[in-house]
Amino acid sequence: MKTSLFAAALVALAPHASSAAELVGGSVTLSYSDLVNNDYYSALAKRAVSGSAEVSFGPAFSVQGDLAYVNFNGGHNFELDSNNVGLHAIYRPASATALGAFWGRDTINGSGSNYYGIEVGHSVGAFWGEAYFTRVDQMNTTGDLYGVSGRYTLNDRISFNAALDVFNVSYMNTNRASIGVDYSVTDALTLSGTIGHFDQGYAGPSDFISVGATFTFGPNKRATFKQRDLLNYLPGLGGFAA
Repeated sequence: MKTSLFAAALVALAPHASSAAELVGGSVTLSYSDLVNNDYYSALAKRAVSGSAEVSFGPAFSVQGDLAYVNFNGGHNFELDSNNVGLHAIYRPASATALGAFWGRDTINGSGSNYYGIEVGHSVGAFWGEAYFTRVDQMNTTGDLYGVSGRYTLNDRISFNAALDVFNVSYMNTNRASIGVDYSVTDALTLSGTIGHFDQGYAGPSDFISVGATFTFGPNKRATFKQRDLLNYLPGLGGFAA
């Protein structure tokens, strides 16, 4: 189903594409996040390198690609190496609105899972908001990851963001909420800080912090949508609660 869904989106949007491809925006982000104030026996901090780039085929149609490498490390000779690849097909019925269909694959310590879904984004003045729904498949287990987020640009240096995400699977229900601020040091470099709350179901709740540096390129300085993978959703990993 995931393949047919994505293929159908590409076929539906293809007539709107022009023959001239143009890189319109992208970014590369280095980030670190960690769980704090938790009751876990062990907690793994997250270190990540992620990037997105978007190519347009006219004003209505574009394609966005995502890549990420993530390392979860608890400092006790135990770590998880993970990576992600994703692809979005994006259609703009109006200049302020973007509709997307996406597909991707997470690989966590050698174990892979596929995901696919739909997304929508809309801007009003200095505000950009987006919502998404993701179906995650791993062998015989299926989970749903969905959420909303918003970004408000205060001026050419400072912007604020907030997000709420939920992941439901048969053996675990989790959610996370966060708020953050971005500061543009230059046109190509942005520093960010985020605080939030992550409830990992059976493992209990925890607050988390995240810092990052983002290098942007292209006329739009970023791709349209956030990455939709499970690795991006996790701010860190916690063991069983004490």
